Amino acid sequence: LRNDFELGPGEREQIVDLGLVINFDDAFIAYLNGHEILRVGVEAGSGAKVKDVESHNATGFQYFSLKDALKYLEDDENILAIEGHNNNLNSTDFSLDPYLTIVKRRSEKSP
Repeated sequence: LRNDFELGPGEREQIVDLGLVINFDDAFIAYLNGHEILRVGVEAGSGAKVKDVESHNATGFQYFSLKDALKYLEDDENILAIEGHNNNLNSTDFSLDPYLTIVKRRSEKSP
């Protein structure tokens, strides 16, 4: 999955937290602007070369902090990409339902 989003001039400096909220089955690797930022349930590799994918049932949304990924944000277009994986080729279920959360610093003008 790939989704792009834009930040206006000066917006990046206002962001204090970034997070991924996701419901998934079985595993995934997330990238921001081409940099791997989160790996869940995948031991090694990427793409078709992943190894040791854990089994995980989609039981609801989970939150993962991406605060360390703030350094990869750009003041213009950004791309969040998520690579989903099943733990084996014969698995009959797969799900990947993510959304990105962004928390900005409160403006001094806000009440």
